[in-house]
Amino acid sequence: MKKIAFICLFLATTILNVRIMADDMPDEVFTVVELMPEFPGGQKALFQYLAENTKYPVEAMQQGIAGRVICQFVVEKDGNVDSVKVVRGVHPLLDQEAVRVVSMMPTWKPGMQYGKLARVRFTVPVNFKLQIDTISDKPEKEPVFVDVERMPEYPGGIDALIQFLNENVKYPTIAVENNIEGKVVVQFVVDRDGSITDVQVVKSVDPSLDKEAKRVISAMPRWVPGIQDGKPVRVKYTVPVNFALPKNNAKKSKKQKR
Repeated sequence: MKKIAFICLFLATTILNVRIMADDMPDEVFTVVELMPEFPGGQKALFQYLAENTKYPVEAMQQGIAGRVICQFVVEKDGNVDSVKVVRGVHPLLDQEAVRVVSMMPTWKPGMQYGKLARVRFTVPVNFKLQIDTISDKPEKEPVFVDVERMPEYPGGIDALIQFLNENVKYPTIAVENNIEGKVVVQFVVDRDGSITDVQVVKSVDPSLDKEAKRVISAMPRWVPGIQDGKPVRVKYTVPVNFALPKNNAKKSKKQKR
């Protein structure tokens, strides 16, 4: 009788230990589980998400870099994506974009093991494939060049550009009153049709001068577009906008401050 009682006690303890182990196991990171994690909508929706949200790095396009980046990550018990890393890279530019787009994925349906939520390691390929024809209906998808066979040109040439800036820059009153001057460097893209897009300040002086520099650059007429391989292309261009106060005005400003 004592032996039977001992055996029953031993079995009960063993079962309890197994249950405790089963409860603890979901804290591990599994590679294969009874029910694997799933992207919302399934595998087809996952590939659609990657295709729509992956942004091909412009520099990689210009250099003709393509390939498949393999990313590995953990689908947590709440479905969040964590610990994203590249396990097979192609190029730092593509690797970085792959990690970004995978990290931004929506919440997954988590994996299950022993009837409980489990942390599961998952692997996804992110494809970067260059199109043979780079001309697209969507300008933002086209490569932006820095150097081309024939650079873009302001209508009338560099002298006409300087004249346009001199005649159209309006010195902000607040900058005049505070004796603020300097050179604001503005970068922009001359599109295939010669229009000016993506205007941004790359070297700032003061918010008031930066704003005026962006305004006057954005107001420029259409340029003669750049040419590469006999076709008009988008080209990044940089122009300095000078703000210089007359010496007399500067002296007055100093006196007023005293």
